[in-house]
Amino acid sequence: MAAQISKLWHLKQINLFKNLGDDELAELDDLTVMRTAGKNEFIYFPKKT
Repeated sequence: MAAQISKLWHLKQINLFKNLGDDELAELDDLTVMRTAGKNEFIYFPKKT
């Protein structure tokens, strides 16, 4: 349960989601996975086209 509360808190801090209601944030919470990235670990690495 603590991870869900933490993830919701983080989602609410993202300006992109500021206009979402509680129901929409809860749905986003259900659809997303929270992961921990280590030091020097790539979070996003674009593919070359």
